[in-house]
Amino acid sequence: MTGFEPLIAAGLSAASSAVGAISQAQQASAQADFQEHQANIEKQNAFLAREAAGFAAVGQREQGRRALARQRSSIGRSGLQLAGTPLAVIEDLAVAAETEALTKEFEGEINARDAELRAQEALFRANQTKSGIGAGLLGDFLQIGSGVAGAL
Repeated sequence: MTGFEPLIAAGLSAASSAVGAISQAQQASAQADFQEHQANIEKQNAFLAREAAGFAAVGQREQGRRALARQRSSIGRSGLQLAGTPLAVIEDLAVAAETEALTKEFEGEINARDAELRAQEALFRANQTKSGIGAGLLGDFLQIGSGVAGAL
């Protein structure tokens, strides 16, 4: 025995601990990257929700215009004048069609904001993960140093 065995054991233990700490840091970094990727996906989902709602509203308005045209045509064929009850029916149809279109836009905005909140949450988690990497490494290396110093 040379007397260096405790130092060699402490060195090997320190090296093993350092490799483990670095591996954990790399895993945390990969997790943060994944969370940032999720945030980007949610931002895209927000954009798509708004786009889809806009298209749905346009379609709803077009459908409303066609319904109004059919109603006007029906009233015209019947020989009635566009006054009184027939006019009220047309006005009600127009209001209902626009209300439905606005509802579609509103639903799209709610979905978009929900996706934006999920994106913010993912970015928050990514930032927390990143901030924990440095602190975790520092703690691990201080512990390694303490173990080596204790072996001396």
